Amino acid sequence: MNWKKWDENTWINMSNGHLLIIYTDSQGIGVLYFLDGERRIGNQAITKCFKERSEAVAFIEELIK
Repeated sequence: MNWKKWDENTWINMSNGHLLIIYTDSQGIGVLYFLDGERRIGNQAITKCFKERSEAVAFIEELIK
């Protein structure tokens, strides 16, 4: 996947109509994703938190398979 650094705390990826965002805030590493233009809403999607960025990337890669 081709990740681009947006700012100090945010990485974005746009591929196959998906917009994927990994961000860091006071609660840890979170994932926000829009699949094929549809925003997925709910605790498991929008507020999914991880301790390591690699865990967030693995989650996203599995999600869009």
